[in-house]
Amino acid sequence: MDFYDLNYYKISVTKEKEKIFEISSGQETCGLNSFCVPNYYDTITGPCNVGRVETEAFCEDFHGLVSSICCKEDKEAYETREIPSDEPDEIFPVTIPIENFPVIECGPKSEGVCSAEPNFVAFNAYIEKFPCGEGRVEVEDPTKRCKDVNDGKTPICCAPTDVGLVTTGRAFSAIIPILYKGEQAILEVSIK
Repeated sequence: MDFYDLNYYKISVTKEKEKIFEISSGQETCGLNSFCVPNYYDTITGPCNVGRVETEAFCEDFHGLVSSICCKEDKEAYETREIPSDEPDEIFPVTIPIENFPVIECGPKSEGVCSAEPNFVAFNAYIEKFPCGEGRVEVEDPTKRCKDVNDGKTPICCAPTDVGLVTTGRAFSAIIPILYKGEQAILEVSIK
């Protein structure tokens, strides 16, 4: 895919609403709908933020600076997750109490969730480029509801990168029915 000089691409095969295969550019994936994110508790929601949960998948250290964890987009699992202890550890000796906010959908087609803004000085350049973290993009919320819910603690609307880029017109997507191992499936290609 690098031959085409694309800024972003994602190719996936879905069968019976379950992703079977996925490749994408730029961001380090660690499973289907999952991305490696810096393991720092800089937000009141924990490193995965609202609507995502930590998985056991392995991630390399984040740009060689801090450890990373794998976060999966899963609104239902997020709402029933157990909040981790706020005990200090050797990686991050200072803790911020983590809150479990309800998932509030936002965006032009309700593709995003109201999310907390990261606030970690060492990563200011990263935060400016990716205010929603790895695997997500900020999308406009015509209702502006994020600023009003959760006592204003989840003010930005964040959507998975592929959905957010297509919804905002910054990327294009094609969905093609295919046969995969003798059964109906869907091939989806998104490019920017």
